[in-house]
Amino acid sequence: ETETAEQPQEMHSDITTSPPTIAQRLKQELALSSIHRNEVESHWRQILRKEKFQELKDEIGPLAEYHERNVKRKIHVIESTQQEFDHLQELYRKTMVANILRMEELITIHDDQMILLERDFRERVSLLQKEFHCD
Repeated sequence: ETETAEQPQEMHSDITTSPPTIAQRLKQELALSSIHRNEVESHWRQILRKEKFQELKDEIGPLAEYHERNVKRKIHVIESTQQEFDHLQELYRKTMVANILRMEELITIHDDQMILLERDFRERVSLLQKEFHCD
């Protein structure tokens, strides 16, 4: 702004001393138009920055709400998955206990059958020994 204030004074001092030529006036007008264009562009950039800032600021609210909903949904999915995992873990534990008990029952049945077979075997051996000794 100081340049614009100084240049008209210089222009005024030129006017009082001698009339400016068209070339000089054109040169001054080009210099002033360049300065003014830069000022207008700078001001326009400030306006655009403010508008963009406001636009982004307005978008933050809905984006934050969307993010919060998304986070809550994902937390719910994680909690559901954790509950399902806990439930499946409990089922696995119960199945393992039932399997161990069933295996123990089968081992007991097997042991009982082995005892019966052994008794039968010993009885037959005893009978055979008695028959052999009698003959």
